[in-house]
Amino acid sequence: AYEGLVAIDVSGVLRPSLATSWDSDAAGRRWTFRLRHGVKLHDGSTLQPSQIAATLRDLHGDWQIGTDGDALSIDPGRDVPELPWQLADSSNAIAIRQGAGAAVGSGAFRLERVEAGFIALRAHEDYWDSRAFVDVVEVRTARSPADQLTDVETGRADIVSIQPTD
Repeated sequence: AYEGLVAIDVSGVLRPSLATSWDSDAAGRRWTFRLRHGVKLHDGSTLQPSQIAATLRDLHGDWQIGTDGDALSIDPGRDVPELPWQLADSSNAIAIRQGAGAAVGSGAFRLERVEAGFIALRAHEDYWDSRAFVDVVEVRTARSPADQLTDVETGRADIVSIQPTD
């Protein structure tokens, strides 16, 4: 539902996400990220560089963060040559709060429903990196192993956790 400037692909390599490229000074103290154009948020609005900057400022109050067109500059105040790796962590995902409502993101799935023990995600039709193959993902948490086994046997679940003895 929420994504960051960069991501780590399945082979463990950094790849572009909301940023299309990045570079830094020799020491890794000042970073510039080129932002992807036309990214649609789940509410249909277009993600703005100022929203990304504000989200990162909220997460990292000691960083100096600014925008210039499609460029986002980050100065963490010290040498951080691994900054893109830090930004790939889910704790740095861009979640935009608009008023008192729930945060919106730009990921392949949008939160459709959240209840105790249940999360429903729906494919984001306007996702910048192509629409997800599946329409809906439902996640049920805190289910006993016996209930999970019943769900698999009756075709109500595709993936469940199992105990090492199973």
